[in-house]
Amino acid sequence: MKEEPIGKYLGIAFRTHAMFIDKKLKSRGFEVSRGQFFLLGVLYKKGPMTQHNLCEMFNMDKAAVNRGVKKIVNMGYIHREVSNEDKRRVLLHLTQKAKDIRPEFYSLLQEVDREIKSGLTEEEIEDVLSILKKICSNLGHDIAGDNNCSQDKI
Repeated sequence: MKEEPIGKYLGIAFRTHAMFIDKKLKSRGFEVSRGQFFLLGVLYKKGPMTQHNLCEMFNMDKAAVNRGVKKIVNMGYIHREVSNEDKRRVLLHLTQKAKDIRPEFYSLLQEVDREIKSGLTEEEIEDVLSILKKICSNLGHDIAGDNNCSQDKI
């Protein structure tokens, strides 16, 4: 068996997946980018949260999350609101505009997932997921602790 670097194919899969999602977003008329799309997804799933929570969830720096949040605030999909419990915390809330596109949002995710899985058996899908989870764990990401490698977060 020839030694091939797994990282090469992980990188190709990541970039191809990213381009595929961008293409789907554009074809459906979404005005958000892939990154902003996933920020909305977390808010759909988890409800109002702080930017700090988003940084931790996506393991991203504050500046990157701030840029994404700022753009979707300007587009009218979310708004910032001071927490009633702690006036130092600012929570991100979905607007009605974001709530209105929720069904199409999940439809797009399901379409992308179907495309990814096309041609694979149930056993192959389970194997791929198991292997990817092990890789995440090998790289220091605690799958059991936070499930950030799963789509459950959105």
